[in-house]
Amino acid sequence: MNGKQVLILGITGNIGSAAVSGLLNAGATVHAPVRATDASSLRLPALISPSNERLHLLYGYDLSKWEDAQRLKEKLGSVDLDHVIASIGPWHRTPKVHEMSFEQYRNALAANVDTHFIAYRTFASQILQKPGSLYLIVNGAAKDMPGAGITSVTAATLHALSRTIAVQTSDALGGVLEMVLHLRVEEDQTFEKMYPNAKDWSDNDATHSRVFGQVFPKLLESGKRGTFALDSKASFLGLVNP
Repeated sequence: MNGKQVLILGITGNIGSAAVSGLLNAGATVHAPVRATDASSLRLPALISPSNERLHLLYGYDLSKWEDAQRLKEKLGSVDLDHVIASIGPWHRTPKVHEMSFEQYRNALAANVDTHFIAYRTFASQILQKPGSLYLIVNGAAKDMPGAGITSVTAATLHALSRTIAVQTSDALGGVLEMVLHLRVEEDQTFEKMYPNAKDWSDNDATHSRVFGQVFPKLLESGKRGTFALDSKASFLGLVNP
């Protein structure tokens, strides 16, 4: 990954921060937009060092807004992106669907689906025209967990969107891959508190961001397209240590 230019969307979460760490460790240059307007208002996971010279933090971009995505595209300007990682969308704790307000429903879809559409529509064309490049969409196992409420709905919708995109771009030079994550990934300090006797993995296949970050360089270089389910420690190790 030395010299590769990677745009990572959603760096403040456990998965996005893992991607930043993994890609920087692999030698890539990372471009990372954040909503915070300046460094003083940005809370980064401890895993990310803002002083890394290959990490370019871009302040003041809300990717749920079309106009912000277009401003970001203009800001990146002549950067020849090799890959994009979209790890966007929180886990929503909302009432049951029959008790939800329409505003809650729309907010969940806007955060977990609309942002992916906006990001894909803005940056995919550059990736699809470049051989060996990949647009990676991070999704969760909630798509198959109706007990997860509205998060299950948004994950299932994102899965359908990702599958449609993969079919529509099957003959493109660059690829699109949806990673469906079944593993539990915790921030490093949280993992240590939850599993004080574990080193890198718990007995129930949970791990922490620093370890999980290794998967991203491997996926970007794998040539995979379509959907890839990362559903166990064994599948993780099979990818990272083939």
